[in-house]
Amino acid sequence: MRLYVGREQVPCALVVRVGEKGLLRACELNSLGEDNYSMLLISQTAEGDIKISRDRPKLHYDRGERSVLLHLTARNPADNQDITLRFIPGSENPVFNPPWPALAAADPDDEAPDLGMSDDALAKAQVGSWVIAPKDADYSKHGFISVYHANGQVDGYAYADVACQKPTRTVHGHWKIEAGQLKLTISGSSDPEAYPVGAATTDTIMQVGNDKQVLKASDGTYLYRLKRDTCVVPKS
Repeated sequence: MRLYVGREQVPCALVVRVGEKGLLRACELNSLGEDNYSMLLISQTAEGDIKISRDRPKLHYDRGERSVLLHLTARNPADNQDITLRFIPGSENPVFNPPWPALAAADPDDEAPDLGMSDDALAKAQVGSWVIAPKDADYSKHGFISVYHANGQVDGYAYADVACQKPTRTVHGHWKIEAGQLKLTISGSSDPEAYPVGAATTDTIMQVGNDKQVLKASDGTYLYRLKRDTCVVPKS
């Protein structure tokens, strides 16, 4: 199930099985922050009128389990339910695959690396300060500045706001480019719970330019970065 982290409202589709049949309902996911969402159910009456549910089921995305916990509230509190959703659309019924809205990471230009650059050239291009681009799914959640040094050191500065005015954490580590991949290992952190020392990431460099970069993380997520010293302030 894709919840499109970083977007406030996302259209969705929900299938409810009744016996051998399934009912398709339109819905809308609303971000509540911190991987929490509410779901607005939309249906159509026999007369063709649009009906919007008053109750909004709550959802929580568990990154570790890669599943979604759906909490249903009943009139009788004893009948409240927690349902774990793991495959939506389900692999058991591949025929039903609704047209999910395109993620920024699904742009055709990002699907395959077209670099024509050696690791040494990529390393030279990596040196400098990089920030989260507005196109990135995490942009609306927080700010982050990564400063890559030519000696293989990297410093990271996390902020509570996208404009990078409210610092929250700092992290330090080592980086290198191997076979077109950016490899980073954390060696120091002001918040080991959020950024554990020894943690490592490997991101494939899909595109790189004088002032922009597209990376593909090991989980398939696309990361969009801009080469600049200050974060991008949202347009009012």
